[in-house]
Amino acid sequence: MHFQTQHFPLIIILFAWIILLFVLSIAYRALKKSYPSSDSIIVSCVILTLLWGLHVNLSSGMSAGMHYHLLGGVLILLITGLPMAIFLLTSATILYASLFQTPSDILVAPIYIIVVLIPVLFIGASSLFLAQLKLPHHLFIFIFINAFFTAALSMMTGGVLSLWVQDLVLAYPKEVLWKQSFPVLFLLSWGEAFFTGIIISIMISFAPNLLHCYSDEMYLSKRKSLF
Repeated sequence: MHFQTQHFPLIIILFAWIILLFVLSIAYRALKKSYPSSDSIIVSCVILTLLWGLHVNLSSGMSAGMHYHLLGGVLILLITGLPMAIFLLTSATILYASLFQTPSDILVAPIYIIVVLIPVLFIGASSLFLAQLKLPHHLFIFIFINAFFTAALSMMTGGVLSLWVQDLVLAYPKEVLWKQSFPVLFLLSWGEAFFTGIIISIMISFAPNLLHCYSDEMYLSKRKSLF
């Protein structure tokens, strides 16, 4: 669910832009140390175009103005790494607002990025870090924990955060948000999980070099055991 400018005061919008620019500056410095391949970036752009392009925009009734689509946050993170994922999802949000919302809604894109997308990426990055630190380096762990279940958790978290903010600013009635939108987001979270898991499995099989957060040396160097 994307946000609309009319629901947020100007001071919050300005503050969100400052925070976003600060986050992007940190991500830019991190990119200098570990830059993904151009092929990984191209694949990520295609995926984001597909996932964000196949959207639902409600235009009538009490739910008018709501947008639903898969995020692909964890998937893009695993393909390009965290810094580039921040840039790509920021670009996707601004482009989405310009194409499918009103031009003024670009102003609140940073709020959506900070409230929804940054937590999604944080969950994905934390899951990967903890799994590599504490769990066996096994393909089962990478695909089902870091891809499938983490994608579901991150999508659900991002959805709940978006609903909470919409509720906080009184953008929609509570009944619309929690009784109509929440079930949709719950179902989308499993769609996000299946899509992420399938794409990661295919890429490991046919193009592991495109996954910035995966290496054969770590996961296939010798026979692994789950225990």
